[in-house]
Amino acid sequence: LGDYEQAIMLYEIALEREQEFAHFKQFTDEIKRRLKKIYFIIFKNAEIDEMKNCIPKIVDLGASRRERAWIYKKIAESYFDENLLEEAREALENAFDIYPNLKGVQRICQKLGMEEKYTDLEI
Repeated sequence: LGDYEQAIMLYEIALEREQEFAHFKQFTDEIKRRLKKIYFIIFKNAEIDEMKNCIPKIVDLGASRRERAWIYKKIAESYFDENLLEEAREALENAFDIYPNLKGVQRICQKLGMEEKYTDLEI
């Protein structure tokens, strides 16, 4: 109901219990999916440092390559908003390294002078 910190705590306790008691293993995937969703919600509304703290947690919960690349694209956009252009370029390069065909990058590439990255893609 919007209390993400409480939800995270409860889901993490549930995951620990899942590891202890074999008969509850059937719920592990659902708990991980819900926990990952909460971390994405927090990530979307976070400052850069908070975003970075969410990355390992999201990756540990099974983020796909496309999701991880999207994360770095969002970090690049946040760096750009803070006028940290070199950090933004580096984050966007990380996104392309993870998932070269990342969609929705034209605007940020233009802003960062990285047009060659998206012109090679099928958009």
